[in-house]
Amino acid sequence: MATVEELRARVDALLSRQSDHPVWPRLYVELDAIENVERLTVEAGGKVVVMSPSDLLRHFEGRERAIKMEADDPYNHGYEPAFWNALDWFIAELRATYPKEVVEVCIFGGNRAGKTDYAAKRVCEAVGENKNWLVWCFHTEQKSSRAIQQSRIWTYFPTQHKPAEGKVRKTIRQRINYNPETGFTENGFTVPNESQCIFKFYSGNADALEGDQPHFVWSDERIPIDWIEAIAVRLLTRAGQLGGLIGELEEALERHRAGELERMPRALRCRMWQGVHLVTFTPLDGLTPAVGRFTKGARTMLAGEARQLPVLGDGGKVTGYEQMPRLVVQDGSPTAAAYFWNEDNRHGGNHEGMVKLAAKKNWTRADRQIKFYGYTEKTSEALFARFSTDVHVVPASALPRGGTWYHVVDPCNGRNWFMGWFLAAPDGKHYAAAEWPPVEGYIPGEGVLGPWVTDSLGKKKDGTPGPAQKPLGWGCERYAEEIRRVEGLLWRMQHPEVGDPEYSGEAIEPAARIMDSRYGNAPNASSTGTRTIMEIMLEHDMGFVPSGQTFAADGEVKSRVTEGYGVINDLLDYDEELAAVDEFGVKRPDPAQAPRLYVVEDCLNFRWVLENFTGLDGQHGAGKDPADVVRYYAIAGPEHFPEDEWGGLGGGSY
Repeated sequence: MATVEELRARVDALLSRQSDHPVWPRLYVELDAIENVERLTVEAGGKVVVMSPSDLLRHFEGRERAIKMEADDPYNHGYEPAFWNALDWFIAELRATYPKEVVEVCIFGGNRAGKTDYAAKRVCEAVGENKNWLVWCFHTEQKSSRAIQQSRIWTYFPTQHKPAEGKVRKTIRQRINYNPETGFTENGFTVPNESQCIFKFYSGNADALEGDQPHFVWSDERIPIDWIEAIAVRLLTRAGQLGGLIGELEEALERHRAGELERMPRALRCRMWQGVHLVTFTPLDGLTPAVGRFTKGARTMLAGEARQLPVLGDGGKVTGYEQMPRLVVQDGSPTAAAYFWNEDNRHGGNHEGMVKLAAKKNWTRADRQIKFYGYTEKTSEALFARFSTDVHVVPASALPRGGTWYHVVDPCNGRNWFMGWFLAAPDGKHYAAAEWPPVEGYIPGEGVLGPWVTDSLGKKKDGTPGPAQKPLGWGCERYAEEIRRVEGLLWRMQHPEVGDPEYSGEAIEPAARIMDSRYGNAPNASSTGTRTIMEIMLEHDMGFVPSGQTFAADGEVKSRVTEGYGVINDLLDYDEELAAVDEFGVKRPDPAQAPRLYVVEDCLNFRWVLENFTGLDGQHGAGKDPADVVRYYAIAGPEHFPEDEWGGLGGGSY
């Protein structure tokens, strides 16, 4: 039998050969503490176990064997974070709840959070374990596809089909040829079970997708919104051919809820991807309209404690941590989103390094949300980067009783007028209180017109024209009647105690009405001669001034040169670093550093443009009219003026 000294030497030699692994901790034995050759105190990852030397050897060999198996065969033996399993079950729930429908799930990821690894491995499983499947993988262009998607898929390529040198003989049933520099030959491969994976690029035309019927699609990064629509149509056939899959999923889900089944069986998981579109996206520059549809109005199903977003109390003491979403879903729809966190990726996330970098660079709260948790509310390329629904959207009950009203109109040939009513409050805040046409409001004689602008399609950046733009064929007299009706509604909004039965014709009186200078001053032929729109509206007791002017308390009208959208951001701006997070995890600005512009929650068109408008479509942007109405108001330098100080354009305040 070995002496204690000999045992110490053997244990030291054994443990010095340990391989490092980010998940499985190293074994540690305090050599000086070895006193018994039959019993060793072994520590691993904070856990202490007493075992014999032979048990230590078996444990060591098992750990080394597992590490080697993972390196050699990540398809069958690769480590998967716990959240991968949670997402698998979540998608299974969607697949079972919405049979015959296309399930769409977007994975948002923080820096090096592992979302690409998850998608690549699930694609490999779908191809490797199912017969005669067609899987599409989309990326921006061929170069990025090869560098990102194709290289990661090769990492997780099904072992049973993976050639030793990246190439097998091409036959009718198989075609596998991979090179690290050029990716898969002809941007695709076919494995012996006759399943096929094809890599495609957004640089093509979405119409070219007609004809094929894929089983499963993975789209990475900046997918255009029209491609999402086109892919959904292509997946619809397979979504309606699920056979007995739904029953099997429901049975597995029931066992999972009962605690009988922790991980989803691979054979079942591989089949559940039929009719599923998986999108992966890193929101470093904000949300595009295409991926924004996954989160807008979604309900949080699972959230977690974000340790990199502390909530500070008195004296800067940490009192808790913000909650960040993990899984969200659109109610009544198979559309959902998941958030991969940097700390999930134990292999390549380097979470400790990111924590140190965040402290060194003094990352803002918004930086931490994106880089650690893959979360943001900002829209990519949006002009109004400071706008936040949590901060700037308020209920109608938030309107102050006092203030000065302004009415702004952007008329145009070929579509309806777009109008907005704004309230300049005594405390210096401004409220976009109403818009016309309203998205959900009833218009006498016309009904509900719907949205003015909807999400962008194709290469458009500033939306798609909604049904509310379709001309009603109204003249100035009809618009004047509608303006008076809306101003009566606004008076009641500020005086809710009055109620409809007691309404007696009261209405707000705008201190100023503003109209787009180009259209408002353009000659307009009528039965009484050529007049401008402003002149005609004046005959209906509505005097307008052209946009691009500002007002003063003495009623003097002054020209204003600056007409950029930047003045809107000035009104939206607030000190984000001083914003506190309430008990619901929502940030609230410090009152002393709060924004000056707010939007009443029913103004859905104003909200859309403040979230999404880029200005990149120029004069043809579908959302330009609502954006310009806000701009005309902002550049006018509106203020609250006590009634006895207003001597300008008629109307008044109270």
